[in-house]
Amino acid sequence: MKIFRNSRNSGFTTAELMIALLIMGVIVASVVPVVITKVQDEQYKVAWKKAYADFAQATDKIMADNAGSLKGVFTNATVLKNKYAQYIGCVKQCDLQAQSQSCWHQVGQFYLANGTADPYTYSDRSGCIMKNGMLAMFTSFASNCTFTTYSGTVQTCGDIYVDVNGFKKPNTYGKDIFEMWITENSIKPYGVQGDGRETDCGATVIEGGGCSAQYLYQ
Repeated sequence: MKIFRNSRNSGFTTAELMIALLIMGVIVASVVPVVITKVQDEQYKVAWKKAYADFAQATDKIMADNAGSLKGVFTNATVLKNKYAQYIGCVKQCDLQAQSQSCWHQVGQFYLANGTADPYTYSDRSGCIMKNGMLAMFTSFASNCTFTTYSGTVQTCGDIYVDVNGFKKPNTYGKDIFEMWITENSIKPYGVQGDGRETDCGATVIEGGGCSAQYLYQ
């Protein structure tokens, strides 16, 4: 007895293969960007932890140069920047108006975590482009280190913004831009307990400053 096989059941037709490839393409197109974003976010977090460690070490050295305290050291943003520049390594420095001198992003070209452009002109801030490509922007609030943060209780001398990705995108708080307070005897990340920014990350995010502490301690 002869057994006849239906050749149509021996494999996929061209049309079926095309449909399968189309489905795979749609899946890849939707999954790959998500994976890439997650990988980049993790890279930014790692870079932030490294930057924070470098600034913490620099802070310790500045304190050692000034009898173990930062009180009375930072009389203005340029002095603050100059003190840190001795230890963090700058290839370019800007004395005040860091944005207009190209040490920081221009107004409207960096963003809050909710997607809106930061509208402020930081004309009272000095800047530095670091050897590793990161950007740093410095401001001095009070040389006696008694400036109270937002609605919080943390007293500070000033603060430092760092873009761990340099001028490359996304230039966004809580993504590649992170912030730290300078206190009388240490630095602390935005979002630290008591600074009034603790919930500014995740579901309640506005600016994204609170992510600095959240990601640092993960």
